[in-house]
This record gives sequence, structure tokens and C-alpha cells, in this order.
Amino acid sequence: MRFASLQSVRRSAARALRRFPSALACAWAACAIADGLILANRTDEHLIAAALVLALGIPVFFALTLFDERLGAGASPVARMLPPIAAASCLAAIIWLWPHWTTEIQWRRYLQLSVLAHSLAAFLPYLSAREPRGFWQYNRALLERFVVASIFSSVLMLGLEGALASLKPLFGITVSAKAFGLLTSWIYLVFHPWFFMAGIPEDLAELDRRDEYPATLKVFAQFILVPLVAVYQVLLSAYLVRVLATGKWPSGLIGWLVSAEAAAGTLAILLVHPVRDRAENVWVRTFGRWFYVALIPSIVMLALAIAKRVAQYGVTEDRYFVIALTVWLAAISVYFIVRRDGDIRLIPATLGALALFTFAGPWSAYGISLASQRARLVKILEANGLWRADRLVVHPVELSLEERRQLSSTLTYLLQTHGSAAVRPVLGDLAAAADSGFIDPDRAPSYERAGRVLARMGIGYVNPWEAHDQRPGGYSFSATTTDHPAATALEGLDYHVTVAGTVTDFGAGARRLELACDARGRRLILSEERPHRATSRGATVADTLATASLDSIIAFSSASVPSIREPQRLALQGSGARGFLVVKYLAGGSHPEPRLYGLGGELYFSLLVPAPDSIATGRP
Repeated sequence: MRFASLQSVRRSAARALRRFPSALACAWAACAIADGLILANRTDEHLIAAALVLALGIPVFFALTLFDERLGAGASPVARMLPPIAAASCLAAIIWLWPHWTTEIQWRRYLQLSVLAHSLAAFLPYLSAREPRGFWQYNRALLERFVVASIFSSVLMLGLEGALASLKPLFGITVSAKAFGLLTSWIYLVFHPWFFMAGIPEDLAELDRRDEYPATLKVFAQFILVPLVAVYQVLLSAYLVRVLATGKWPSGLIGWLVSAEAAAGTLAILLVHPVRDRAENVWVRTFGRWFYVALIPSIVMLALAIAKRVAQYGVTEDRYFVIALTVWLAAISVYFIVRRDGDIRLIPATLGALALFTFAGPWSAYGISLASQRARLVKILEANGLWRADRLVVHPVELSLEERRQLSSTLTYLLQTHGSAAVRPVLGDLAAAADSGFIDPDRAPSYERAGRVLARMGIGYVNPWEAHDQRPGGYSFSATTTDHPAATALEGLDYHVTVAGTVTDFGAGARRLELACDARGRRLILSEERPHRATSRGATVADTLATASLDSIIAFSSASVPSIREPQRLALQGSGARGFLVVKYLAGGSHPEPRLYGLGGELYFSLLVPAPDSIATGRP
């Protein structure tokens, strides 16, 4: 075993810098931008986009460097220069486009680009080389080096941050929080990629002649991954039997289960790929032969589940990705069923191609989803007489709770994911209501923006929890946000507090008060907690100050009034306090017994009597 010395570490670091200058330049540039933002204590969307995209440049230029090495000395200058120029241009274009995407699209597209970038690192050096053993040994080296680099980096970060944190209790030296952020960026954007690249084999062609195989990989695949696959297969098979017996459509959870089974099974097959033909590994051939066959029924269930949801609610980005994953899994399964000795390069190559194909264009996740949900919006409007001759016609209309829920959810999705420009072709000038009053509309809550648009149409916004509450005897109420809310007259009252929940504790001067819901009595109780001298020390007793009946608002909530619902006012009356509660949200039910699930609003009140222990002293 060779032990590292300072000289060998220095030589490895210098060799990595000479070999991967572009990839390390991306890492260091991303670190510099992150450090600048930390030191300036600011957020700049363009700089954040630059740092994130430069981080993607690390695996991209790493893959291109190895691809260039595999071209050989006889390759033309165009073949060598064109890929990195094209990659740099694409990364620059993404930085420029980033602020024009909504947050929802930004993180989804970043995940797609991450899949593409790391897929390139996995297969690009072997794009034109049919070296099965070398391809496996290369990806094994990537995996092992990444795991080691991550462990070393994490231990180094935790140790150094612990040392910085100890300066305060030991020497009274306060370390700025910025120091911890800088340390994290240096370790994960400088040390981690540099250490990782220093351990990448230099002669990739020689890897195809290597025959060593770590026994730990076989143990991990045979005794960890394969049993996990078996467990998931049993669960999915039992669920398939239940679906066939009951006729109930597959649950949305099926996507996660099928994905987990496919990932674990594919990883198990890949880990033991080089030794699959050895006599002692008959189980590998058997497992590899039947795994993809057993996966087909699960893929069919996944296809049925997503087809049902698309038929009900249309296509969204997440449903599009599930569809794409289903098609990819089906194609990979059929390929390896037909060709038992299939080319494993197809797994990362097709996955990267899928990420690229679904990234942009009218066929992409975003183009298809936008068209589907916009068509769904038009269909809902047309069904209720609000869309005629290819244009919106606003007029008084009574919609059911379900119709308002569908309209609210569709409009909320379009505004949140695609912005107000997505609804302008349908709503015309009315779409401007979604942006009015917001400094940065695309970062504002989408439900508020949708509520403003619907308010202009004379339709009440429905929150998701209102429509999906299917409990027997359930009721709910939520005030719709409007462009011009009414001011609340205080009427000489002394205190104000925001109520969030069925029990709200708060202070009023030196006194501790509580507003609680009594569901059985259908009332609100404002009470005061004070020491109870007749009991043990620390015990308290509550004095009721005022109450308010919930009957009117429960009846209002149960009626599912389709018009715009303003906040409802409840008067509090009692010998100890007076005031009112402006109720913005209420949800509850009467089965199997009366119960309130949620309450929200604004409480305004005055206390009519002093605290019991302040009477003698004259204190308030």
C-alpha cells in the first residue's frame, strides 16, 4: 500500500490542474461569486444564476476534457475546440435566461441540467469506444472517488467549523457567520472537485484490461440491493393484485415505489456487471434476466396511474416527468429483456438524452404542460359561459364549489409556474390584476395573485384544503384576497392580536390571555390565566372574559357560498372584555363529534376589569 506524502499530494494537485483547467476554473469562479455574495450580505439573481450554472460546468468540462483525451493526437482542431465552445455558449445562455424563468421552472430545469451534466461525465469518454470492462471500471472510479471526496470534505468542514465555533467559549472571540459560509464554499467548490479530479485514472484505454473487482461491491449488491428490490417487488405485486381485485385505480405513491425498485435493481445489475459470467455468480444472470421482466407490470401500473390523473387534471411538469420516466423505464426494460448482454452505456446516455429532450421546446415538459393547463382553463370557462367566440366574457355567474376549486387551482398553477404571460392569451387585460400591487409579482404568493384575478371576475377563490375536505359534516371558509381590502374600524378598542389556530395564547400588558374554540359549544372563549392560590404553587385557573357564538359563520361556511367571501365579523361580549374577531379562515366538522380544525383572523378587544391581583395596588 502506498501512503501519500506532501510531495505526492502536490504532484497530484498540479497534475489535476493541468489536466482539468476548465472544470476547476468553473469551480473556483463559482466559489468566488458565492464568496462575494456572502461578504456583501446580499442576493443578486444574476450572480446566483452564474454560480449555479458554473457549478454545472464542473461535470460538463470534466467530461469534455476526458472526451478530448480519447480523441487521440490525430483529431482535427475543430473536433477539439467545437465542444467546449458550444458548452460555454450554452452555459452563458442559461445564465442569461435564468431570471426570465419562474422559481418553479428554475429548479426543475436545474435538476434536468444536472442529470444531463452528470450523464455526460458517465458516458461521454466512451461514446465511440466499445470497451465494456473499461466503461465499468471508469464509472466505478468516479463513484469511489466521489464518495471519498465527499467524506473527506464533510469531515474537514465539520472539524474546521467546530474549531471556529470553539473560539467564542475558549477565548471570547466571536466569529462572524460569514466565516462559516466562506469555509463551506471553499471546501465544496475548491477542495472537493480538486481532490476528486486528482484521483481520476489518466489512461482510460488501460482500464479495459483491468480485471480487479472489489468484493464489497458484490456484497452490497447481493445482500443489500437485491433484498431491497425483492421487498419492493413483493409490495408492488401485492398492490397489483389489490388493484385487479377491487378495480380501484393505482395510487399516486406508485411512482415513487416503481422508481425506487428500478433504481435499486439497475444499480445492483450495474455493480456486478463485470463478474456476471463467473461460475459462482449464476444468481447475477438469473436476477438480471428476470428483474426487467418483473418490472413490466409495475410500469404498466405506473402508466395507468398517471393516465388517470392526466385525464382528470391535465398535464403538469411533474406528471410529464412521470410519463417520460415511464416510457424510459419501459424502453430500457424491453431492451435488456431482448438483449441479455445489452450495452450498459445506454443507461446514462439515454437518461441524459431524455433530460435534454424534455428541457425546452414545444414538446418539452414546460411547453406541453402550459398548453394542457391553458386548454383546461379555457374548457372550465367555456363550460360556465365565460368563454365565447375565442374570448373571455365576464358576467355574473354562479359556480359550484368544485368548479371554483378547479378554476382556482388551474389559475394558481399557471401563475406560479409560468407567470402572468401564460394567462394573458386567455384572460387578456384581466391578467394584469395578477401583477398589480407587487414589486416582484413572480415571487409573490400565487394564490394571492389568482385570488385577485378571480375577484375581478366576481368569482371567489377556493383554497385546496377547502375542496378536498371530504369528512362527513365538514365545513370550511376562507376569505378571498381582493385588490382593495376594507379598513377595520377600531371603535376605541385597546388591543389587537393575530389569531392563528384553534388556541392562541398572547399577552396584553402584564396579563396572559387565551382565545380558544369550544367546538362542542360552537363558541369562542376569551379567557385570562391567573395563579390559583387554593392549589399547589404554579397552578393556574382561567377566568372567562368574553365569548362569541360561531353559529353564524359555521352556517355560512357549510353553505359553500359561491360569491366572493369577505372576512366575517364575530362580536365578543362579556363582563371582562368587549371586542370582535375578523375571521379570515375557519374549518371544522361535526362527525363523529363537533370539532374545529383551524381558525385564522384578527382579534380587536378592550379589557373591562383590571387584573385580580392589581385591584389593591391600583395597577392596570
